[in-house]
Amino acid sequence: MLRRSLTVLPFLVLVMTLLMAAPAWAQDTTLRVTKSDSVDPATVGEDLTYTIRVRNTGATETAENVRLEDFLPENTTFRSAAAAGGNCDEPDLGSTGGTVRCNLGDIAAGTFEEVTITVRPTAAAGEAGFVRNTAEAKGS
Repeated sequence: MLRRSLTVLPFLVLVMTLLMAAPAWAQDTTLRVTKSDSVDPATVGEDLTYTIRVRNTGATETAENVRLEDFLPENTTFRSAAAAGGNCDEPDLGSTGGTVRCNLGDIAAGTFEEVTITVRPTAAAGEAGFVRNTAEAKGS
């Protein structure tokens, strides 16, 4: 019984050390993406605008080189994209689907950057008339 306890103890110490000594890049930045849309419900042939906020919820560390990717639905045509504090690479005007990629730069702790993307739903409105859209943010 004593022998078993001794072999488990070094493992627990190692786990505790790893949990307490997080690398610098993982210490204090967490990016949170929220998205809203207007108008809702969307109408075929009318503009639909997404407002995307990328927030650094960390307490002190700046999120550096933040990038946002928004994967546009196949049942929409692209109209425009703009980043308040950065720049966006976008699909061709009127193209179907595609990806908007925005470089948002650095986001200080407790602040956010905002991106607006406008699309136009098409007659091929997908399952039960829904337009589904996803986005993700990454930084260093």
